[in-house]
This record gives sequence, C-alpha cells and structure tokens, in this order.
Amino acid sequence: MATQKRPTPGAQWKDRANTARVNAYVTRFRNYIGLTASGNQLDDEGVPVTDRDANQSLAEYLYGGVRARFTGLEANGNLRLQGPDGFSRTSDGSTLDLAWRADVVRATNLDTGEPLPRIAPLRIGATLVYGNGRGTRGLASTTTQRNAECRPTRARPRPTRCGTPRSPTA
Repeated sequence: MATQKRPTPGAQWKDRANTARVNAYVTRFRNYIGLTASGNQLDDEGVPVTDRDANQSLAEYLYGGVRARFTGLEANGNLRLQGPDGFSRTSDGSTLDLAWRADVVRATNLDTGEPLPRIAPLRIGATLVYGNGRGTRGLASTTTQRNAECRPTRARPRPTRCGTPRSPTA
C-alpha cells in the first residue's frame, strides 16, 4: 500500500501545439515487493555452497515485502517541429512533432538504506510523431535508461565505470 506524505508539486506550460509538464513526487510503501539478498551462495544447480570463496557461486535473492520510498521528478512535453506553430511550415498541412519524456527516481529500501534493485534511476525518451490531417503516426521512438548498479551505495564502493567497482587501493 502506498501512502503519499506531501502534495506533489508540479507545473505545466502550453503554447498552441507546444507543451511541457513537470511533476515531483515522494511516495512511501509499507510493503513493497522487492528483491533482497538472502545471504546464501548457490552453485549453478541451485544447491547451497558452503565455501564463500568458490568462483562459480551465485548470490541468492528472494522477493519479499520491504518498506520503501520513491522520490522522483518526471517531465514530458511536445515540441512542434514542422507545420502550423512549428519551426517550419509545410505546404500540405502535415505536422511533425517531437514528443519527449524523462524521469528521475530514487527508490530506497528503508529497512537497509540501499537502492531498490531493478528500478531505473534515469530514463529519457522521445518519439517523432507525423500527422497529416487523417491521423498521426509515430515514426521513431527511443528510450534510454541508466542502470541502477551504476549508483554507489554504502555497501558498494563508488564505481569507476558502470558495474566495475573501484579498487580500495585506488
């Protein structure tokens, strides 16, 4: 169950076909289903390994309910590139818009202080939308997200590159 502690501030702007919206939020969960490390090591067949130094062992993770907080900022909008109200006009009345979106979120396990796994902390995307009076069609869409493992935590040294921890002697 999510509980909202504060009102979510936001703003929006519109000028004919061009729009922009931004919203900030903080949401707390009493029982968020997340992955947590069990502390066990398993071999490739799922059998517990007693030798912690074994090279072929994998950490076991289990789904369970945790207290969590999501804090974030999301934005989206539309920019008219061609057509009425665009940077250039078209003779056939068609339009070309750039629909953009982005969000930043920090999802924290409140029991451990660690970031929640599998939550992308940054996503950015855009879609080109063509319209010709009879309808619209998305031409190309792309979304990029930054991996959560790139973010340093108390338990993990600050990474030098995504997924590559810095050596303690460096």
